[in-house]
Amino acid sequence: MENKDKPSEGVRSKSYDIEVNKRFFIVIERLIQLGKIKNMFNFCAVHDLLYPNYHRMKKEPNRTPSFYVLNILSEKYGVNADWILTGKGEWLAKK
Repeated sequence: MENKDKPSEGVRSKSYDIEVNKRFFIVIERLIQLGKIKNMFNFCAVHDLLYPNYHRMKKEPNRTPSFYVLNILSEKYGVNADWILTGKGEWLAKK
């Protein structure tokens, strides 16, 4: 008999998505505090992203950033994308 409570392999849970969303916005706030970005609107404009998507993501915490955005954070700002996805390690990648 199949266990209906256990998610299928490869299926993300809502609680996982909420944690990823939370860590994503923690990174954005830290980058703002460090003066690396001005605000979320400016970050979106600079990287040709649609701000309404991120405004909605803030209001709907089960939404997560795309791999494209994680790559921007990693390549341009030195953010550890693994930390956003797993919470393990430091939020800034080691150089």
